[in-house]
Amino acid sequence: MQLQQLSYVLAVAEEESFTRAADRLRLAQPSLSRAVRLLEQELGVLIFNRGPGQGRVTLTPDGSALLPFMQRVVADVEATGAEARALSGMARGRLAVGATPSLVTSVLDAQQAPAQELAALYHERWEIETALDELKTHLRGARIVLRSKTAELVRQEFYGLLMAHFAVRALMHEAALKANVDPDRLSFLHAVRVVRRKLPAFNAIPPSAEESVP
Repeated sequence: MQLQQLSYVLAVAEEESFTRAADRLRLAQPSLSRAVRLLEQELGVLIFNRGPGQGRVTLTPDGSALLPFMQRVVADVEATGAEARALSGMARGRLAVGATPSLVTSVLDAQQAPAQELAALYHERWEIETALDELKTHLRGARIVLRSKTAELVRQEFYGLLMAHFAVRALMHEAALKANVDPDRLSFLHAVRVVRRKLPAFNAIPPSAEESVP
């Protein structure tokens, strides 16, 4: 559990909307949804009610019970920070800034990449990490390696995997729109299994026979 996740929950609860909360926090909405969902999984409870046709996001009974504790934790941390700054004379003192390796960047042009935008994009790193997991573990298979023996064929095979991943994700996005749900709530692994079950129903069509397809 991270303090940042608690702040996200408070923002969604106050705005009663993931979209408005994401705008307020300067985050991409899928990244905000994923962070809240990870916290729910860690706590083992649903904090928010989500469903098709729901006008606003509301707290579940568990979420209502936990909200005061989260507010207290965030307020205590903010108060501790304010007190520490007052004690150390921050207004006149020397500020030392540290960063974890994942936050260090070689992009130094403030005009091209403002600090606020870089900080907001940092939270979206889960997008690429999730995509790599889907590609390497669920789509390709954990114990399956690329079978090609030359660089050119490996490149082609890799592009094929990327196209397959894009196709599955596109189907998931289309299904989510029709059901009026957040695409992040759908399981990629389940989608892959559905596609694999349905593929035998379609005949392979060689490129030379494309014109004969009705």
